[in-house]
Amino acid sequence: MEILQICSILMPKMSEEFSLSERKINLIQFCWDMLKSEDKIIKNIAYIFACKFIVVYGLPQEKIFQIYVSLLKSQEYMNQHDNDVKILSRKALDIIIPFLPQTVAPQPAPGQDLNHQLLDSNNFINWTYRIFNEETSIMNNCSLGRFWHIFIKNHKVYYHYRKAFNTQMINSMYASKLGNSSSSSPPTTP
Repeated sequence: MEILQICSILMPKMSEEFSLSERKINLIQFCWDMLKSEDKIIKNIAYIFACKFIVVYGLPQEKIFQIYVSLLKSQEYMNQHDNDVKILSRKALDIIIPFLPQTVAPQPAPGQDLNHQLLDSNNFINWTYRIFNEETSIMNNCSLGRFWHIFIKNHKVYYHYRKAFNTQMINSMYASKLGNSSSSSPPTTP
């Protein structure tokens, strides 16, 4: 765990020293092994390292999306007591999300509807859309809040694609209202 933390701190500052292909391969293999760990803290520290590695050196697109999708899906399974894990996961997402538009994201023309383009392309917006649609039915209010927190914090990245998420936003507000209304309804008097 400490090796990953030290390397993730040094890598952006010493990218030339880490740039030898053998070192990069060893580092990413070690990171990939740590991503398979059962310990949530170690796994999320490995995600932070992987995200920094992607930003500095890059990885194939399918590996980038694999990490992004795993991080997004992990937001759903966090307990309210997993504060350390939540902080680490958000830190990893904060590192990788600004990098994602540099992958193969479609660039929208002003006023262009991207819904058909999203469903036909392999990009981070498509993955975000798909995960949100798949997970909305089983997400609780905390999970929805964490998901929208990611959106709001990275609003510059998602702004151009906001029309694709209008329906989900409205449904989320409705679902959160339903969740709150049942527990906060006033008692009935006879």
